[in-house]
Amino acid sequence: MSSKPVLVRKSRNYYLVTMAAMLVLFGITLAQNAIRYGIHESYNIWRSVLYLLFSFLLFAAFLPLIWRIAERIEQNNPDKFWLWTSLLTPAYLLVYFCLTGPLEILVGFSQEGMVQYARQYFGKDALYHLIIILGTHIYLYLSFDRSKPKLISGSVGRKTVTLPAELISWIEADDHYLKIHSEQSTMMKRSSLESISKELAPEFIRIHRKYLVNKAHIAGKEKQKRDEYVLLKSGDKLKVGRSFSPIELN
Repeated sequence: MSSKPVLVRKSRNYYLVTMAAMLVLFGITLAQNAIRYGIHESYNIWRSVLYLLFSFLLFAAFLPLIWRIAERIEQNNPDKFWLWTSLLTPAYLLVYFCLTGPLEILVGFSQEGMVQYARQYFGKDALYHLIIILGTHIYLYLSFDRSKPKLISGSVGRKTVTLPAELISWIEADDHYLKIHSEQSTMMKRSSLESISKELAPEFIRIHRKYLVNKAHIAGKEKQKRDEYVLLKSGDKLKVGRSFSPIELN
């Protein structure tokens, strides 16, 4: 099952949290500058605010690149996620420094050129950015589902077929066998519904002594007089056993 929709939501949350963290660092740095340099007549607090705001916006624009690269590493080479992200982190700081240095000089924040900007950036700002980058990697790493997919094997005719559980719509007990229904085919497996329901919980729910249903494949419920039915996306309609009613789909 793809984790992309979840990651889209998580990336939005990540940017909101990161912007808030950067604003906190912005405030801490501004307070430190005011305490350290406020006694000097040449110190201008508004110039300090403009510089920090400019740096804030530049790094905010750089963050999506870091997220995308780390996301690609996690998807293509998850076993070496921390190796690659650790190797790339100094490169991020160096690339950011080289890209933003000329802009800082152009707008007049680093009047003595790249040497002054290097002292300024690697003296403090790089540490803050390092914290943000590390937080990005930790947040993204925790966002991925690393659980192994559940697999179900059965026979279709004389062939043995193995399918991810997420592709199975519902399972029906038939004497000592199970009929495992998916969009592709119906497999037969010698097992009990009780046994397989423990393997597939909580993604599958028991709705009848004969039926086990994949919650992700349920389209809705229907009431007919005193009977309750589960409607599946495949078009199948299964009766809910009295002892299993009402069915909770959440």
